[in-house]
Amino acid sequence: AGPGAPGGGLVPGHAAGGAGAAPSGAKKQIEFDQAINYVTKIKLRFAKQPETYKKFLDILHTYQQEQRTITQVYEEVALLFANHADLLSEFSQFLPDGSPGGAGAQPAPGAHPAGPPGMR
Repeated sequence: AGPGAPGGGLVPGHAAGGAGAAPSGAKKQIEFDQAINYVTKIKLRFAKQPETYKKFLDILHTYQQEQRTITQVYEEVALLFANHADLLSEFSQFLPDGSPGGAGAQPAPGAHPAGPPGMR
């Protein structure tokens, strides 16, 4: 099972965007499609750096195997996408509320995304 596994979002068992709406088949399909589109965007962005794309998938896989916490996942993805704030911001939308960069931890409008100082 890949990053778009059942459960919605990139992070297995967590809905994309952290919305609290009642789950529906259409909503889950939209979330799944968003996750697939996001992973495709990463693959295309790093077409000449396949090791970056593979590392991203590896980070998600080890989280799915419960070898990393969501905080560790966010920190590793933040480092991986250090020069790609748009990808990190979009990744944050798939995290559960209250996690680093997750929907419950979003910075105020106009604020810089959380992450290492080199990302600001």
